[in-house]
Amino acid sequence: MEPARRAVLPSDLSVLVETRDGAPLSLLLGLRRNSRDQLDVRVAEGAQVYDGRRVWRITPAPKGLVVDDEVSRERVALPAGAGARILAVHQRSVWVETPDGPLACGMKDGRCARAAPPDLPLDHPGPGSGFRLVLDAGTLRVALPQERDEGVVLATGVTRVLGAYWVRGGSGEADAVVHRTFRGRARVHAVARAVTADGALTDWETSAPLVVEAPWQLQSGGADWRGARDGSFSMAAAWTADQVCLAGRVRDDEVSVADELVVQVGPVARRVTLGSDATGDVYVRHGWLGVSWEMCIPSGALPARDRLPLAVTFTDVDTDEGPTVLASAPLEAGSPLGELLLDAPGP
Repeated sequence: MEPARRAVLPSDLSVLVETRDGAPLSLLLGLRRNSRDQLDVRVAEGAQVYDGRRVWRITPAPKGLVVDDEVSRERVALPAGAGARILAVHQRSVWVETPDGPLACGMKDGRCARAAPPDLPLDHPGPGSGFRLVLDAGTLRVALPQERDEGVVLATGVTRVLGAYWVRGGSGEADAVVHRTFRGRARVHAVARAVTADGALTDWETSAPLVVEAPWQLQSGGADWRGARDGSFSMAAAWTADQVCLAGRVRDDEVSVADELVVQVGPVARRVTLGSDATGDVYVRHGWLGVSWEMCIPSGALPARDRLPLAVTFTDVDTDEGPTVLASAPLEAGSPLGELLLDAPGP
């Protein structure tokens, strides 16, 4: 009898969805925890999917759609008609809605034929109950094997899942494209405990921070960025009934008054000028470990819920270089695509 083959588990999940305003949103979830025990969640503008070898970008065109293979730089026109609406993306085909019924078009050759949309692979086998993609009341989640919570929230305001690719490994050539295509979007937990905002960070020593230092966390200016020593930052969060506090450190080889950190939690945005000392309720300290920062936002200024939109953005301006921007999450229509979860108090 042949020994049973060990299943190859997916390393990434590429998902294309349609949001409530009818726009496509592309998401990429790393299914393996990184060295900081976090899952990497990234987003891309428009309709883009990653299958491990190719990054396909689908855009409207006067006579239908255009598909760009971002790895090979090949372009294919899909004659689906003006205003074609994507129904599904599966394997190497796109299904679009037309007045005469659904049309399936190959992303490699552009050939189209009448065909019903496929059943998308929303589940993948794995340990325990395996992996599962769930859309419930507009919230898209990924349930992971042996996870006790409700799963990883990928997006809210979702009306349909248009495509799901369970990626098992990838190619180096595609990885480079993925890094510049999909941008970081962090999910950060705020522990339920009191801290004192003074910029010293002594009461944050036991916190496990989110660290923004990877190429895919760059929002712009990547050509001038030379790695974490050139510009990166960390962030941790805590909360009480009265306030939500965030703190961290910025690593920068050349700190100037033009360097800025913007912290946005829900509707509240705070700016931190790294080249100056504490101003108002934002605390800044300079030391050999970098620039530390700390702030607290009154709970009354925030929506009364335990999940808040979050994005922390660092703009680094060095001499004779353009600005480099790294972020825990990008913004979509001015709203952060990251998420701050207020953990329940312990027993």
